[in-house]
Amino acid sequence: MKPRTLLIYSRSKRQKLNVSGYFANAPLGIAMLAASLDRAGYPVELFDSNAFPDGDRLLEQFLGENKFDHVGISSHYFSAEHALEIAGVVKKNHPETVVSLGGPMGLLNPARIAEYTDALDVIAHGEGEETIIDIVRAVEKGDAPKNIAGTTYVGGGEILKGPQRKSSDMDSLPRPLLDKLPLSRYRLHPPFGVYPPGLYIESARGCPHRCTFCTLPREIRMRSADKVVADVENLVARFGVREVHFVDPTFTFDRERVIEICRKTRSLKNKPHWTCKTRCDMVDGELLGEMAKAGCYTISYGVETASQPILDFYNKDIKVEQIEQSLAETKKAGIRVLAYMLIGSPGETDESVRRTMDMVRRYKPDFALYAQMLPDPGSIRVREEEKKGVYSEKQMLDYYLAGKTDLLDEKGVSGLPAKRIEQWIAMAFNDFYARPGYIVRRILDIRSIHDVLNYFRGVWVLFADKLGFTKTVG
Repeated sequence: MKPRTLLIYSRSKRQKLNVSGYFANAPLGIAMLAASLDRAGYPVELFDSNAFPDGDRLLEQFLGENKFDHVGISSHYFSAEHALEIAGVVKKNHPETVVSLGGPMGLLNPARIAEYTDALDVIAHGEGEETIIDIVRAVEKGDAPKNIAGTTYVGGGEILKGPQRKSSDMDSLPRPLLDKLPLSRYRLHPPFGVYPPGLYIESARGCPHRCTFCTLPREIRMRSADKVVADVENLVARFGVREVHFVDPTFTFDRERVIEICRKTRSLKNKPHWTCKTRCDMVDGELLGEMAKAGCYTISYGVETASQPILDFYNKDIKVEQIEQSLAETKKAGIRVLAYMLIGSPGETDESVRRTMDMVRRYKPDFALYAQMLPDPGSIRVREEEKKGVYSEKQMLDYYLAGKTDLLDEKGVSGLPAKRIEQWIAMAFNDFYARPGYIVRRILDIRSIHDVLNYFRGVWVLFADKLGFTKTVG
C-alpha cells in the first residue's frame, strides 16, 4: 500500500492595521505539493488551518480519526509558531508518523528551529515539489528521510543536511491540486475581490532584485506565456473564476512575456479580470496599456517610503521620481494602484513619515496599505542588526517560533518603540482614507457591488484592529 500524506497549511498571525490575511486564501504551496505527489501516484490530503474558525479542533479530530504515514506542514514566518504546535499534535497522536516542515521557514538554520521542538523529523529548504516525493519514497521503503537533496534531517537529535537541490523548471510543474481545498471558504482580501470568485495563480518564482529586507531567491524562473494563459483558462473553465491574482513578486520582469500573455488572454472566450504585483521601475505606458486591455484592473507596487535615504538603505535600486512617474502612468492606463508602504525603518522620524504621507497624498494611489517594517528572518538586514546588537538571533526566533513578543513590544526590529510605529501607521491611514476627496474618488470609481462591500470590509478591519476587537500582532 502506498504511504499516505497529509499536507497542512499552518494558521497565520495578522499584523495590526493590515487587511492582508483577514480572509483565508487558497494556499498554492500545499496545492502544488499535492499535485506533485498525485502525479507520482501517492495518495494525499490537504488541510488548511486558516479556512476554519475552529481549525485546531477540527485538525486534532481529523488526526484522531485518520492515520498518515507522512505529514508535511507548510509555514511562513507569521505561522511558524502554529506550525510547531501542529507538529506536536501529530506526534502526540501518531509518534511513528514522519513529520516534515517546509515553506519560507525552511530558510532558517535547521539546528536552531530544532531547539524549539522535538516533533520534527525533516526540514525542507526551498522548493518542495521534487523534495516531497523523495521524502515519501523514503517513507515507503521504511527508511529515515536522511540525506535527501534540499532537506535537513533533525529527527532523534541528529542534524544531517542533505545536498543542495536544483530549482525546478517552471513549465514542468503540474497545476496545483485545488480540488482538495475548501474553495468556497476563500475570498481575496480588499481591495481585490471586485469580481468574485477569484483565485491566486503563480507564473514565476524568485526576484532578481537585492532588497536587503527580503529572502526571496535571486534567481527568477518563469512559466511560458502559453502555459500561463492555459492555466488561466483552466481556472475559468473548472472553477468558474472571474478574477485571477498573480502572486509573482515581480510579474512584469520579462516585459515581452507579459505582452504575449496579455495578447493571448484577450483572445479567451471568457476573459477574467486580474491583478498583479511588480516594481515601479518595471512598467511603461505601452506595457500598462496592454495589461489594461487584457483585463488587469489593479497593480500592487512596493513603494515602501518617500525617503530616498531609506530606499537606498534597503538597496531598493529605485528613485522616488521613478515611483511618481510609474504611479501616474498606471492611473492614466485606467489601472488602479495599490501602494504597499512600510513604516518603522532604521532612521525613520516624524519628518520622514510625514514626507511619505505627503507623497502618497500627492500621487493619489487608489489604495495604500501601511505596515510595520519587519525584515525576513535570515535577511541581510536582520543579520546586520543582530551584529549591531539591536536584537539577538534568539530574540528574533523567540518572536516567530515561541510567541514571545518582547522584541516588537519594546523596540521593534529597527530599535524603534512599537507604540510609536503603531501611531505613525494609524496617522498615515487616517490621513489617506479619511479625506473627503478620497471618498468621492472611490464612489465615482465603483466597478461592482463587491467593490462597495470591499470598502465596508476594509473600513471594518481597520476599526476592529484599532479598537482591539481582532487578534493581531505587531
